[in-house]
Amino acid sequence: MYKPHFQVRRTVSGVLPRAVSGTAVAALLLAAGATTMALPATPAQASSAPAGAAQPAAAAAAIAQAKETGRSVDIQALTTPNTTVKANPDGTLTLDQSLYPTRVKAADGTWMAVDTTLHASADGTVVPAATPSGIAFSGGGSGPLATLTSYGRQMAISWPSALPTPDLSGSTATYPDVLPDVDLAVTATPLGGFDEVLIVKTAAAADNPQLTELKLPTSAQGLELAADADGSLTASDSTGRVFFNAPSATMWDSSSPASVQTARTLRKTATAKDAPVAPDNPVPTTADGPGTGAQTADVPATISGGQISLTPDASLLRGDSTHYPVYIDPSWNPNVTSGARLAYDEVQEGCSSKNALNSTTSPYDTPGVGLNDFSGCTGRERAYYQFKVDTRLWNNTTTPVTIVSATMKAVEVYSASCSVTGNVRAYLTGAIDESTTWHNQPGDPAQSTLEDTTSFGPACTSNPSGGFDVSDAFGKASTGHWSVAAFMLAAGDESNDLAFKRFANNPTVTVTYDTTPRVTSMTTSPPTPCTGGVIGNTAITLHSAVNDPDKGSPVYANFALKNSAGAVIKSANQQGPVTGSGTLSWNIGSLVNGKYTWTAAATDLKYASAASTCSFTVDSTAPGAPAVTSAAYPNDGDADPRVGAGDFVFTHAADSSDTVRYAYNWGSRPPTVNPPNWVDAVNGNATKSLTPTGLHNILFVVAMDAAGNQSPATTYVFDLKPLTSEAPGDLTGDGVPDFITPGSEGSLHLYPGTTTGQLGGLFPLTKGIDFTNALLAVGDVNQDKFSPGVLARRNNGNLYFYPGNGDTEPLSMDESSPIALPEGASFTWADVTHITVASGTYGLVPGDIDGDGNGPDEFATTSDGTLWFIPATSIPANAGGPVQLATGWQGKTILAAGPYQGSEALWARNDATGELDLYRGGPAAGGGYIIPASVNSTKIVASTAGMSATTYPQLFAAPAAKADGAPGLWAQNTSTPAPKITFYPGTSSGTLGTPSAAQTLAVIGASAHADTIGTYRPGDQTFNLRNSNNGGDDFSFSYGASGDLPVHGDWNGDTVDTVGAFNSTTHVFTLRNSNSPGDATLTISYGSAGDIPVTGDWNHDGIDTIGVWRPSDHTFYLRNSNTTGSADISFVFGGTGDVPLTGDWNGDRTDTIGVYRPSNDTFYERNSNTAGGNDAQFIFGSPNDQPIVGDWSGHGTDTIGVWRPSELKFYLHNANASGVGDSSFPYGAPGDLPIAGDWSGR
Repeated sequence: MYKPHFQVRRTVSGVLPRAVSGTAVAALLLAAGATTMALPATPAQASSAPAGAAQPAAAAAAIAQAKETGRSVDIQALTTPNTTVKANPDGTLTLDQSLYPTRVKAADGTWMAVDTTLHASADGTVVPAATPSGIAFSGGGSGPLATLTSYGRQMAISWPSALPTPDLSGSTATYPDVLPDVDLAVTATPLGGFDEVLIVKTAAAADNPQLTELKLPTSAQGLELAADADGSLTASDSTGRVFFNAPSATMWDSSSPASVQTARTLRKTATAKDAPVAPDNPVPTTADGPGTGAQTADVPATISGGQISLTPDASLLRGDSTHYPVYIDPSWNPNVTSGARLAYDEVQEGCSSKNALNSTTSPYDTPGVGLNDFSGCTGRERAYYQFKVDTRLWNNTTTPVTIVSATMKAVEVYSASCSVTGNVRAYLTGAIDESTTWHNQPGDPAQSTLEDTTSFGPACTSNPSGGFDVSDAFGKASTGHWSVAAFMLAAGDESNDLAFKRFANNPTVTVTYDTTPRVTSMTTSPPTPCTGGVIGNTAITLHSAVNDPDKGSPVYANFALKNSAGAVIKSANQQGPVTGSGTLSWNIGSLVNGKYTWTAAATDLKYASAASTCSFTVDSTAPGAPAVTSAAYPNDGDADPRVGAGDFVFTHAADSSDTVRYAYNWGSRPPTVNPPNWVDAVNGNATKSLTPTGLHNILFVVAMDAAGNQSPATTYVFDLKPLTSEAPGDLTGDGVPDFITPGSEGSLHLYPGTTTGQLGGLFPLTKGIDFTNALLAVGDVNQDKFSPGVLARRNNGNLYFYPGNGDTEPLSMDESSPIALPEGASFTWADVTHITVASGTYGLVPGDIDGDGNGPDEFATTSDGTLWFIPATSIPANAGGPVQLATGWQGKTILAAGPYQGSEALWARNDATGELDLYRGGPAAGGGYIIPASVNSTKIVASTAGMSATTYPQLFAAPAAKADGAPGLWAQNTSTPAPKITFYPGTSSGTLGTPSAAQTLAVIGASAHADTIGTYRPGDQTFNLRNSNNGGDDFSFSYGASGDLPVHGDWNGDTVDTVGAFNSTTHVFTLRNSNSPGDATLTISYGSAGDIPVTGDWNHDGIDTIGVWRPSDHTFYLRNSNTTGSADISFVFGGTGDVPLTGDWNGDRTDTIGVYRPSNDTFYERNSNTAGGNDAQFIFGSPNDQPIVGDWSGHGTDTIGVWRPSELKFYLHNANASGVGDSSFPYGAPGDLPIAGDWSGR
């Protein structure tokens, strides 16, 4: 349990004002996202240091400025409520830390000193000007006496009856005559706590039976009140976290000092203690605390029925020797229990079992040093102070640190003599806690390490301060990674009572430290693992990434290369420099076969890091050319293109059983460096499922060994037989119609269709040409009988056809030959208002609906309201003479519906009324064929309203988009910034079925909603999120608990990703529906201890749900709802040491799994949540990188990236392939974990 911290002020006369209380400072340092002004409605908490990349950037700028100006520069970004850091001209940094907060952050972001001056607020309560935690006192009446706030929790303490209007003086509010001749004073403390003092003025007042037992009604919703054996009180939540506490109460009278000097030898601890003799500098008794000679007693406290009961000591309250006023002093303070314990304490020989850790009660709030022969528990006293050791001071491989100097500064607030000077010694001791007493000290002068001795004069007319050199202690704390450093102050002469002194409870430490350059990573070109990869017959370059937090210093690298016997065969010293951080390289050329080790050390010519070591092996023999076969696609020219993906078998050459990988590529040899398409070999051979890219296909395959040596390429050439028909509207060759639309930036976007009518993610279909407001249709206009293409009437008035590829690759943008106007046409292409291409057939030719053997035929409307039938000719992409079908078709949208009941059909929408009609053609009774929408065709009213152009500006045909073969429609609305697509399935009657959401269009460009990055800081459970992948934090907040791992997702389907946490020990998810501090929206127990959390939309319902990956058996366990229960999906994928990933790799709006393998920097992705091999694998990043996944471009497809802890830098890639990052930027702090999401909503 944590106790509070206090500050004590003394006037120059030595009078002790009211003790000032506080909270656990460690938790205040770790608490993030808190406000700062203490107001009753929105009470404040201590602000933490700003998060993210701002800290190292600000530090670097300050160091540069200090070197340039020759003066120290404060690093504002590192300021916290009790810490400041400054950069010095010599490149060192100085950290100043007080024991508890002395400043708070105002609403405008500026720091202001803690100010406990009370004033009346607008709601009638009385509040201090600025404290780290909220406190509000009664303005009079029947409300609570005091309401405290600590990290979102509140506790209210009341007086048994209505209160009068208080008198305000500084930090104190006094309520007169709450009982006859009894005043009640409450004093706000610098951390938002309060001291409560009953002032009993007379003996008659003391006889009031209400003072026999004081009962204070107390409410603390969600918290449990408890009393310890020593009378201290706590208010804790169900987890045991203490939010408020009160030290044991005390009382004292106004007795004056005794005059018998022999009383100096007294050593007694009676309940009401007799007053010993006076020192040279006596302290008078006030409501602030007992003075010299005052009688004191403890006040027992109990908890019962929501009330605190205090029982004053009757012998002191009403004793014959009691001098009035008598003061009764309970107090409460906000508190938290996380983080390092910052504390002070006083141990007393005269009260050898007393624990006074962080006591508010005078005199314990000013720890004594020396022989106290004058008041209270007489005897020797020693003071303890325990400081947090900031992790910036830790010396480790990530941030090497050297402690240059450290000074602890203590302020003397009282001396027993106004003339005696005494030495005070500072010792390094063990940690202090609630068990620390005189008999249980963490060290005494005989056993502790003496750090320094300082002389202190009297404190009668001033408050002397002195510094202790504690460099040795902080040097040990730095190398040992201590969380706290505790010191004891003891008198140099513990037998001289006139040398007795008291010290303020908020000393400071000033630590000056310097940084040592370090090697952050070691890599080779070609890349190998540091632990020993293989390199082939090529020149080798060694790379060492170096870093010095002193960003202005030049940093060099010292390299050495050793053979297998350990002898240095090459070396290169002082390669470089770089300024601050960067990568230094050494080209060592090619080497003979063998095993090698190499070392790198970083140096700024002042400090040098220890050498880091890596190794590799050279193997320069290349494998032979492999054999390639495929049963699905034999090279006999008779393969069916509708087979889809088929297996290709790669077999190693007879002398090349050491083949470990095959690289492959369509149409050209794979790149020799980081080939994007490859498959691992098993026993030298591999099988890969591939889909051909066209009718004529050339597959290049190269064998690779572990050293990266590559064989000559084998070419496997095969042709596909032409088809006699294609699926209507199918651009991707999967037999299902697809959706195309112009994007916001003008290019055509392809969204692949599915058999359910849902649409996959975006694929850019064109580049470099503006299709804004173009008229679009899909059909096999060039009659290649392989794949439909896109027919477009662009804004220049010309009609173009762009042949399809049968896949999702961009179309050829050749516009050298626009389609000629039909012979005899009475209109131009510029007059056309709609155009569509038939996709049904009455013969062997797709789109031939007039039975002349040529297709596909077309329909068009012109600006004069005429509906035209434009027959195809035998010449590809050539229109025949148009035939007028009808007039009066102004304001109508037409779409080829595809086959309906065996005949071609045409959709016609009345743009104004929204009526949708289906016109069906078919064979004529007397021979020939009826053209849809001609006078003899059948008209079916599919919908009488609701489909207007105002509601759906664009309709797109979905012929046979569902397996039942009925014509359907996709309808695009006007939602901003991203229009939404609704699928309307067809029915056997020609009407429309129940609509469903098909897709939300991606917005490309400045308005696109792409995923952006952030970090989670485990040390203080802080999320730091950005709404763009540049600049600083957009918002930071605290969420979760120590030991949690971050998760994120769209838990409620509102398109906004919000945060959550997973505790791998308790295997509990805590999910929140807003990016702000607060309680969990959902708490779910799922998985087992040691699992790693994953989240995603596994079932395409628009809501992300939970899952885990179990490292022990490499199994994913996914759940389709955010509830406790068993897995809905489970399967094995990945291996030992892998990091699980999830993302929508193919844009189908369903998240699937993958892993990142740090041992070889390789991503492995799978496009279904089932067991099996990877669908994609590629190398990206460097050793020790941390993987991250997101839709960086807003195209609807997730791709990969990494965060490099050694550089505190993100590298994002817009493709799931090997290569260099498309964007990179610094962000984060040491120890962070990377995250990414759409924090602002799609």
